[in-house]
Amino acid sequence: MTLSRCLVNFLAPLGILLLANCGPAPIDPTPPTPPTPPSKMTPPDKMTPPTPPTHGGPTDMGPSEGDMTPTPPPPVASCKGKPVIASCSERDGLQYSCSSVKGCTPTDETCDGVADSCSWLFSSFTCTSQQGCYWSSVGSGSCSGIARSCSSVSVSSCYQQSGCHWVQSVCNGVPMACDTFTDANDCYAQTGCSWM
Repeated sequence: MTLSRCLVNFLAPLGILLLANCGPAPIDPTPPTPPTPPSKMTPPDKMTPPTPPTHGGPTDMGPSEGDMTPTPPPPVASCKGKPVIASCSERDGLQYSCSSVKGCTPTDETCDGVADSCSWLFSSFTCTSQQGCYWSSVGSGSCSGIARSCSSVSVSSCYQQSGCHWVQSVCNGVPMACDTFTDANDCYAQTGCSWM
């Protein structure tokens, strides 16, 4: 478009002037603006490290699986200690004294021994005192019958039956060890044991 216009102008009477206008554009005396230099890069060793997230913040994911140490289970309570007595025979045969120690049992009180035979009794008093015997006054007198066994007479009659004697209750058994109890109440009931 510019070249055609220059040719037309050349043919015109003022073509020389017009052709001169089609030459190169006049040089702008203003110097060009130099390009902006690139920003200076900070060396990696001078860079400020990023601030780590605060614990408990939204980015805190807690300890990793590898850092978690399993919590040991709490110790199981048990009965420990030692019974206050080593043998039940250290207690008397009274029900409360003996039975208060677990593992100990009082024996029953009994009338023991061997009752004297009626024929061995030579007086009316001793004969009639022996249960199962009776006195005969025929002649010089004699004691007959079958004397009751010691185990068959009552407590009050034991000493009256010749040949018998009363056996008091004794404490038999073995005190239970503390570690045999699995219940706290049973453990504390045994003197010398503690639940811990």
